[in-house]
Amino acid sequence: MHAYCSEPVHSYSCCVHLRALYLAEHQVSVERVYPVRKRLSLPQPKFGIGRRERMSLPLSLFAVLAQKNGSCAVKVTNKREQGFSLLELLVVVGIMGVLSASAVIGSRGPMKTYRANAALDAVASQLRVARQISISQRRYVKVWFNPVANTISYQTQALNGALEGIPSIVSLPPQTGFILESGVPDTPMGFGNTAPIYIGNLSGGPATGMYFTPSGSFSDGTYYNPVNGTIFIGMPNQPDTARAVTILGSTGRIRPYLIIFTSGSTNHWAE
Repeated sequence: MHAYCSEPVHSYSCCVHLRALYLAEHQVSVERVYPVRKRLSLPQPKFGIGRRERMSLPLSLFAVLAQKNGSCAVKVTNKREQGFSLLELLVVVGIMGVLSASAVIGSRGPMKTYRANAALDAVASQLRVARQISISQRRYVKVWFNPVANTISYQTQALNGALEGIPSIVSLPPQTGFILESGVPDTPMGFGNTAPIYIGNLSGGPATGMYFTPSGSFSDGTYYNPVNGTIFIGMPNQPDTARAVTILGSTGRIRPYLIIFTSGSTNHWAE
């Protein structure tokens, strides 16, 4: 039996013995890359071979003929078919783990900033909508805060003084609330920073309620006494996430602020 055959036949009659095979290489020039055939010498068989056995065929064609004929076992090995070693896989997995951990750690700062800004936008937007409704509909609009549930609400008031419709309630984003951390200064408006919700020089606002009037001003329950106030927002134990919204009672103008928190220097607000 011949070493390259799967049938018990004589070596000189087994399939087609190739005296030489041609492999493709590349010859590089200045302008193009030209394929060049390279002769690959094979060992001579023990017995003499005839003219038919000496003819040369391309390696790929010989492999196809051998698979169709089924009489010769020829396997062409390609380097691309080889797999990866265990060490290479471990190195790749380690690199991916380090990159994933770095991404998670780096996203913590932007995430808390995003939540603090979202809370600021929620409070400012709710107050602006309430003021716009009071002006456009010529109604008094009541506003109140819930520091326990971290919500801000408003509801229109009918001409007879009764509240009408369904109140609009907006919750602050998770992990945020009405918070005033120690060391956070007062806003440039100077309305006070004694409590997280400080309106009319009172913690939580006037007991008679807070209203936007048809003229756009912000008043207490008397409807003619304008009150100024500041609402402080942030995340617990993170002074760098402090945010604030001020309300100017005479005009009802709403201004949002964020703190510029720099260690070793004076903290200040930016609008």
